[in-house]
Amino acid sequence: MVKTPKEAEFVNRTMGFEPGAPAPKRKRHIGRTIVAAIVGLFVVGIVVSALNGSGDQTSPGGNTTASQPSNGISSGLGTADATADVAIDKGSATGENLGGTGIAKATLTITNNSSKRSDYYIEASLLNSAGDNIGTANALVSAVEPSQVAHAELDGTYTGKLDTVQITQVQRTASA
Repeated sequence: MVKTPKEAEFVNRTMGFEPGAPAPKRKRHIGRTIVAAIVGLFVVGIVVSALNGSGDQTSPGGNTTASQPSNGISSGLGTADATADVAIDKGSATGENLGGTGIAKATLTITNNSSKRSDYYIEASLLNSAGDNIGTANALVSAVEPSQVAHAELDGTYTGKLDTVQITQVQRTASA
């Protein structure tokens, strides 16, 4: 420990400090701060995601176990419930098996029951006769005006023998 001014001067000169010289400039570490902030935001995002759950979860049998209204159709995250807006036209579901992999098609009727022009994303499960999920089909319809009826083709692939097409998710968002 330094006790006298002479000892303090000796220590300062030994360490390279000249009397009256300005103190060395302090480093700001901007890069390190930016990286730490990005990592912090990433960790916060993971924690928030974990607290909110992972959304719709399917069991091995294909049955949805979470985030479903009573009719079993999800409206998707951040979208309005539009399950009543979409229906599969009776008798329109077809499947063509091409040596193990099949192509499924079904015609949809979409009625925009909202007060604004809307875009729709529709997803369906393709089921065999035992009710097992053997594939997925989807459709995207843009710019459906209020009260307008639109038709779209639901397309997907499956493995096995197709028996039923079942809508599992309808997302309606405002058109840009």
